[in-house]
Amino acid sequence: DHYPGRFADVGIVRPQAVPDGVHAFTLIVGETGANRQAPVAPPHAMDPKQKAGYSMKWIALTAIAVLAAAGAVLLFQPQVFEQIVKGTATPPPIATASQAKPAVVAQPAPVAQPAPVAQPAPASPPPAAQTPASDQTDWAGLQARLKRQYADCNGTDRTAAISACRGLLKDGALSNTTAADVQTKLGVALRDSGKSDEAIDALTAAIKLAPSTAAYNTRGLARFEKGTLDAAIEDFTAAIKLKSDDGEAYNNRAWTHFKAGRLTQAADDAKQATRYGATSAYVWDTSGHIAEAQGRKQAAIDDFRRALTLDTKSQSSRDGLTRLGVTP
Repeated sequence: DHYPGRFADVGIVRPQAVPDGVHAFTLIVGETGANRQAPVAPPHAMDPKQKAGYSMKWIALTAIAVLAAAGAVLLFQPQVFEQIVKGTATPPPIATASQAKPAVVAQPAPVAQPAPVAQPAPASPPPAAQTPASDQTDWAGLQARLKRQYADCNGTDRTAAISACRGLLKDGALSNTTAADVQTKLGVALRDSGKSDEAIDALTAAIKLAPSTAAYNTRGLARFEKGTLDAAIEDFTAAIKLKSDDGEAYNNRAWTHFKAGRLTQAADDAKQATRYGATSAYVWDTSGHIAEAQGRKQAAIDDFRRALTLDTKSQSSRDGLTRLGVTP
């Protein structure tokens, strides 16, 4: 009754990150009297020093396997994704015997080994675990794939962007900020492809993760295109609350008020849009249309001309001047 516990062989266990499995034992403590299983002598008797060396060898090898598994899991932590796309990530750590420091474990009672074991050689430190060449290849492949997906997600090819953004959201363990950014880019690509409903879903997911002016503005445009003008105005208003000098949001809200026939609100927003987005031709074009609708002819002419100064290809402003009887 002097043994504090016993080890029981549980065979091969396979954590998610260690496909080949690890041979494991469990320590059973607290058995007393009749419910304690009597120790079973090993097939080949070993003296105490040899038994201690053999047990510690198993403990060290198991600890090394656990550290290697932790390194594999690290690949899919959120911070690693940001490092990969920025090119600053490093391969997972290589576990060594010196790193495998098991906690203090009570000396186990002798237990039956899984199979007859030959008399071991004098105890020596186990060799350092090495990262297989295939793991390095996989790491390089992972970096290349994620960088390519991130570049495509940010690209101008809408089909490629939709596929890449969805791939990142499916395969990557992203932080909320990065996931929101990817969802927003997915929403932009979907809206540009005429898929307003899918765009709204993606942008709603982005806003839940990390609200941004880009997500609100794009969702507002998608809602505008679906004819839900009040919902669109709510989104543009939310964007302005996040960034009070967002000329694009003011312009979008001005145009939505204009289409809803609310000319006073439209003119107020157009004034703010030209204040904060003075270098964008489209805000002057919007202001010109509103001024024209209000009967302010000269203001409309000035706005359309300003728009053409910034963008000579603005057909909307050219048409506005023609309607007002002025040569573009």
